[in-house]
Formats: sequence, C-alpha cells, structure tokens
Amino acid sequence: METLCHEKPTEAEAHFVQHLASRLNPTSFPVSQDYSGPHSSCRMSPITSSELVEPLRVSKGSVSTNTRLLERLGIVERQSRPGERRDFFSMRSNPHAALVEGRMTRFEAAKAVVTKTKSAVAEGHSRSKFADLERFYTLYHESSRDVLERQASQDSEDGA
Repeated sequence: METLCHEKPTEAEAHFVQHLASRLNPTSFPVSQDYSGPHSSCRMSPITSSELVEPLRVSKGSVSTNTRLLERLGIVERQSRPGERRDFFSMRSNPHAALVEGRMTRFEAAKAVVTKTKSAVAEGHSRSKFADLERFYTLYHESSRDVLERQASQDSEDGA
C-alpha cells in the first residue's frame, strides 16, 4: 500500500506551491489560498482527488479546481480505470516542457495579432513599436524552442 510522504505539506512546500501557482495561472481559474495538486505529494502513481483532501487539509472544491488547472497547464494527466467511477491524476512526464509549450502557443497567438495590426498601421512610430513587439515574440519563440530541444537532449542523455 502506498502512502503520502507527509500528512500535510511543510510550510516551505506550501509556500513554494502557492508561489508557483500564482506565477503559472494564465487561465481564468482562481488560485486558492489552499492550493493543492498531485505534485504536492511525493507519490508518483495515480492518485484520486479524494486522497488529497484529508492529508492536505483542503476542500474537495479546492482540489478539484486546482487539479483542473494543473491538467489544463499540462502538468498532470487525468486517467480513468475500468470499473472505477473516480478519476485518477498523475504527473505528466516532463511537465516543465508543457509549461514552455503552452507559453509558446499563447505568444504565437499574440504575435499573429501584432503582425496583423502592424500591417494595418501606417508607417511611423506606431508601426515601429509593433515591429519591435513582433521581433520580441519571434525571439521568445526561438529561444523557447532551443530550451525544449536542450531539455530533450539532456533527457535522452540521462536515459529519461
């Protein structure tokens, strides 16, 4: 039988999770003060929402809201099992890449709007500002792609 690493997160872990949640929330999901998620435990196998409520001393609603956020960000995966009505959650392999990929997607969408707007703006100061922003998005995308490639290369070297 598997057990969680601790009955509740340490103060340092709780602070880290709350800080991370506030930085990663590009969605409309609220970040609750009692932020929780499958990454709050040391267990790597799938876990149900109910299994998080008691040890973390948070509400079912908080667990549900925040596991949806983590799923949407690509950090956790929802799984079902034959004969089970409950959903199980587990960390996605390489969740950091999912965060970078999500940011790249959002920035690419923003770049498309900037490019379209730039083409509609007359020559001058405003157009040069849009061109600067377009270059920024291009550099961000290229550097993010490089980070993902380096991560994948290191993972293959490490046998991950």
